[in-house]
Amino acid sequence: MSNRSSIRNDIALTGVGDTGGITVNTDFLEIGGVSFVGSENRGSGNGGDITFNTSSFILNNRSIVGNELSEGAVGQAGNVVINSDSVSITQQTGIDTTTAGNGNAGNIIINARESIFFDDGSELRSEALATALGNGGEIIIDTVDLDLNGTTLFVTATFASGNSGNLQIESENISLSESSRLSAETNSSGNAGEVNINTATLNLADGSIISSATFDRGNANQINIQASESIVIDDSDIFSQVPVVETIDVVNGEGVLNRTIGTGNGGDIVISTGSLSLLNGGQINTSTFGVGDGGDIVIQAAEGITLSGISDRINQFSSGIGSSVNFALGNAGDILISTADLV
Repeated sequence: MSNRSSIRNDIALTGVGDTGGITVNTDFLEIGGVSFVGSENRGSGNGGDITFNTSSFILNNRSIVGNELSEGAVGQAGNVVINSDSVSITQQTGIDTTTAGNGNAGNIIINARESIFFDDGSELRSEALATALGNGGEIIIDTVDLDLNGTTLFVTATFASGNSGNLQIESENISLSESSRLSAETNSSGNAGEVNINTATLNLADGSIISSATFDRGNANQINIQASESIVIDDSDIFSQVPVVETIDVVNGEGVLNRTIGTGNGGDIVISTGSLSLLNGGQINTSTFGVGDGGDIVIQAAEGITLSGISDRINQFSSGIGSSVNFALGNAGDILISTADLV
């Protein structure tokens, strides 16, 4: 598919009834050239699933796969499911499931028997938007090698009263580099989903992030990481946060700074691994800048933990593990570390 091609299955504004699903069975599939595969529900009814069964799945060149429940619509958005040997998603492309209506967003499920590769600002995103009366969907990944580069983003989020979905990743080897990010967050009264990672090796580099955060009344959730062999956090961060959000509004031609303080609680960070290395400013931290409490940090590293070096980034952080209260009314979390050697 190329040159703004599309495959879609929609419910119109006055439509009542379910859409059918979209299923593509092929040995090789490339969706490029600003093309689109998906559905939009603007009426009343459930969206169908979008399913790809292929040996090689390629999404590139600003193309989109998505299911959307629009504002005012009633029903459930469908899931997006990819079953493939290899998956490559690059060049500012994305897969998204969103709800802005009365119903839940669909899940994003990728089963890749060999590998998944993301690059160039590409995204997986499942969200409950501000007008939604439903929950965001889950992002579920199962593969052997997961490689995220070039500011790739996996995010589940809620801007509404509903909760965001969980982010679940099962992969033998996981690598994040070049400011890539895995995140579950809430910007409203709904709660953020969990971040659950099960792997043998996890490597974060170049300012990459795994995070859970609350920017409003909802609570952040746990980050759970099981890495049977090793975790390396090099000039990167794993954090759970209750931050202060600063915005600038223009009033009478002048900028006015507004600060919004999160009142929800931060989530815990729970890590179990063989060896844990925090290098060149690598950080694991929970913090609160608001009314809510920060989360706990629980680390079990059977072989040992190494902390070494300072980040090259502007703030030049030292490598560390911490929980903090920053101009806040909430409490910091506890830190519990169990290991054979701490260097």
